[in-house]
Amino acid sequence: MPFLTPDRIWKIHVDGAELEINERIIPDDARSPRQIAAHIPKGGKMKPVALLGGNGKARGITIHNTDDINVPAGTTPAEQYSRATWPNANIRGVAVHFYVWRRSIWQNLSLTEQGWHASDGVSRRASKRPGYTIGGNVDTIAVEIIGSGPETEETAAMLSAWLLKEIKLEPYAGLYAHNYFMGRPERIVAGAAKNCPLFILPRWNDFKNKVSKYYSGLICGGEEVTIPSGGFVSAPPLRIFKNFHMFFPEVYGVLKRMRRSGRHVL
Repeated sequence: MPFLTPDRIWKIHVDGAELEINERIIPDDARSPRQIAAHIPKGGKMKPVALLGGNGKARGITIHNTDDINVPAGTTPAEQYSRATWPNANIRGVAVHFYVWRRSIWQNLSLTEQGWHASDGVSRRASKRPGYTIGGNVDTIAVEIIGSGPETEETAAMLSAWLLKEIKLEPYAGLYAHNYFMGRPERIVAGAAKNCPLFILPRWNDFKNKVSKYYSGLICGGEEVTIPSGGFVSAPPLRIFKNFHMFFPEVYGVLKRMRRSGRHVL
């Protein structure tokens, strides 16, 4: 089967780096050709087809790890995992928002819809924000990090920072390891049937610090450009200051340094 072609490519800018997101959303009417999990019988939906939090607003970001894989020339593991999810239906009932490998990012779910990734069904538990509850599947955006490479981890940290800015949550309140939703500490638990994100948990605090560093450097969130598969560039409605750093690089640099130093910009 040929490699997937994204429905569109959109871009974000974090700390001077440009990240391309290959968007290929699983269709709402996608149905499994066979039983692939207890919750997905033959003819069953390939994703929950439900809004995050019931209203499309995410309450956090869940970090996962999966194994790196060998792939044919001309593609990446992120594309291959996406293709295995849909249309191949070979991922045993998992549906995540993003797969990340090195600088390759593929998106399978929109930022407003639920996934299947946290092993907690539709349950909720106490969140990191006092007075709030949270469920991994029903409330969070899933970032699946492929392998343990440093470039992949760095890309995932930048993407996570941008996403947290989008959902208006600080990293300390909005970033979760998969272990959290399995009722375990955000560290390696000896004897546990599963620890996730397996490769990152031993240095979870370091990863959180990376996310916080990128988060603090973001001004006005991220910027994006839509490139449909036809090759034409369009500009959907976006917040003001889109591509501010490109048009006013000197001012952007000053504002960024002021923000990092803790000084307020009025």
